[in-house]
Amino acid sequence: MKTLLKTPDLNVIDFTIEDFWDEENSNDFPITEFKGNKEEFIKNYEDSSEYYSWLEDFEYMYREDLYDCFRFELQSILEKTKIKNGFLEIMNGGWRSQHGMSPNCFTITSDNIISKIIGDMDASFEVQKEGHQLSFVRYSHDEPTGARIYLHSEKKFNQVKEEIFS
Repeated sequence: MKTLLKTPDLNVIDFTIEDFWDEENSNDFPITEFKGNKEEFIKNYEDSSEYYSWLEDFEYMYREDLYDCFRFELQSILEKTKIKNGFLEIMNGGWRSQHGMSPNCFTITSDNIISKIIGDMDASFEVQKEGHQLSFVRYSHDEPTGARIYLHSEKKFNQVKEEIFS
């Protein structure tokens, strides 16, 4: 199994109040009205609701930036596959280690893959290839050892559907 791409572990993002202080830009984001020094800033905002709000916003932006970089690399991998429409099959998914598949085929793009694999989860994942099989391993709070997700073609989807309904 060859790993082609790996996202950083987004569950270990660890920002502190000091990360929001900037000597040169102390009148810029996140606080435009604060006029004190770094020590006063930390004392004033360290355990405040404003700090937690900034933290949430910053973590969201950080994740989005990482996924934007990742989307480009993933798209170049997906363009090399012959699968243009397909579905995903998951093994060992979620906290109950379930098996399942997407209910319909979809166009294979990096945006579609990321939204279907991660959705609103805090997760990281790897893109792996073994022979001609492309798969993803998703790591999250509920899947610390990883859930394997296989990319299959629309042709295989039709075969599976036929087996189930005949």
